[in-house]
Amino acid sequence: MDAPPVPPPPPMMHNAKGIHTDSEHGQNAKKVQFIKPSQPHTIGIAEVRAKLTCLPAWRNEQLAEQLSTWVSVYHPVAAILQEGPKCGVVALCMANYLLNTRPVSADCAFKAAKAHGFTMYGEMFSVINMCKLAEELLDCEAIRLTSGLSDSKIVYKHLDNGWPILVPYDKDESNSPCCRRGNKAHWAVITGYLVRLDSLPDSLKLNQDQDMSNLYHVPKNVCLSSKIACLLQEADSSSIYVYGKQGKSNHLGIWSYQDLLLSNSNLLEWHAGKNDVDERDMVLSGGGIEQGLCNQIILLKPKSEKL
Repeated sequence: MDAPPVPPPPPMMHNAKGIHTDSEHGQNAKKVQFIKPSQPHTIGIAEVRAKLTCLPAWRNEQLAEQLSTWVSVYHPVAAILQEGPKCGVVALCMANYLLNTRPVSADCAFKAAKAHGFTMYGEMFSVINMCKLAEELLDCEAIRLTSGLSDSKIVYKHLDNGWPILVPYDKDESNSPCCRRGNKAHWAVITGYLVRLDSLPDSLKLNQDQDMSNLYHVPKNVCLSSKIACLLQEADSSSIYVYGKQGKSNHLGIWSYQDLLLSNSNLLEWHAGKNDVDERDMVLSGGGIEQGLCNQIILLKPKSEKL
């Protein structure tokens, strides 16, 4: 008798949100979620809605029934949770989602960084080394800005194009930007911005949110930097926010642009926490984090694209 046919492999299992994990990367893959190509826009809008309702400025407007117009530019990335002090390599792997269709695991990035002598436990205290790692692993161009976030025109244009920005900053207990001289230095990937305006010019053709009538989304693959630049310059600094993700949480962060700018320029010294590994073994540049991280950010973009 002929042997029975080999049964087909079981289908890939999806969760209720349609997000799946890739077992190709081994144990670390449990921490990584990959968004289907058909889903980023829908998932991104849901994330923005959820976080916006928690934003004090938004809530105060709702209570006072004095609604401003909010414009959102957001390019979602899947969250990756870090293990140990691997916030930098995790932020790099999240940024990769906007640059490549091939995922890079945090474990792969960590091993590469350690092989180059950039890290011991996953810490990344050098923007220069992070640029080298990004270009090697993500096959992209990494541009180091030594003016931090002060040149907002460059930042907005980069985010309008759908490209990520890696930002080292000082985090508080909620993982939001703070100014504690860098004692809790951390990395985040910035993938968009949110601005509050008094009104929306008729010349700007945006997508009005279906649930929040005063929230507008920039259509996918549409660059509005030339039209919206004037509005951003006219807006009060307290009315501009950025979207960030970092390795301590699955949730999207909405942070004041000014708070993140100040936090990035405040990285002067670092001390290991009580649960951290021995800081004496960590890889620090000669000038510490002030030289390695302070007032510096990384713009990541495909090699084929121009700024």
